[in-house]
Amino acid sequence: MKNKPTLLFYISVSLTILLFCSIIIIGILLSKLNFDNNKYYTLFKYIQKTEITNQDIEKQQFKEDYYIEQQSSDTSLILTVFGVTAIVFGVFSYTLFESRINEHKNYYSDKIADQESKYSILKFHLDDLLKSIALDKAYENMIKAKENYIKQNYEWYIYFSLEAVSNFSEYFMLTDNQELKNFTTESQITLLKDVVKNINENSITVKNLEHSVTQKYITNILRFQNIEITNLICKIKSVILD
Repeated sequence: MKNKPTLLFYISVSLTILLFCSIIIIGILLSKLNFDNNKYYTLFKYIQKTEITNQDIEKQQFKEDYYIEQQSSDTSLILTVFGVTAIVFGVFSYTLFESRINEHKNYYSDKIADQESKYSILKFHLDDLLKSIALDKAYENMIKAKENYIKQNYEWYIYFSLEAVSNFSEYFMLTDNQELKNFTTESQITLLKDVVKNINENSITVKNLEHSVTQKYITNILRFQNIEITNLICKIKSVILD
């Protein structure tokens, strides 16, 4: 994680200085209270050892009242300073904590956004690669189908024709471009019509070379969800003998 906000640094320094100053002030006030206590104790001892007149008693009473008032004032000041220090320290602590939480939230939000961006880029390139592979296989199988038709190897002609259309269905599922989807669908209708036409012209019936594979191709082709393609596939399947 990056080394961080100057705001957090200043808050930490301010808290440290505030706490240090508070300790010094409280120490000074406690020292003053202790000094007053010693002064009062010394005066009390002195009074015990000397003869006391009414005037002395009045003076002593005044001093005691003043001492008590001063102690009360000092105690109130200590409590006030301590209370204010605690409140300020609490506020700054909460601010620091909240800032750290927000810092971590922003850090991980940025990380997640970065990962999602990288994932989107990778997915885009992967989809492009898969579409290219699907098209390459489709055109390769169309060539194989044509070669086998010329050689009158009708089993392999139908097999590779179905495989080619299955490859085009992979491309159909990967692309988000509706125009390309429509074009691919129409081109496969044309291809399957040619297969049905060739079957009818040559009265073709064939053995199912690989039953599970052929069924997989047919299942893939039905993903076009096109009625005309479905009808053409049914006609082709009817000439494949299990």
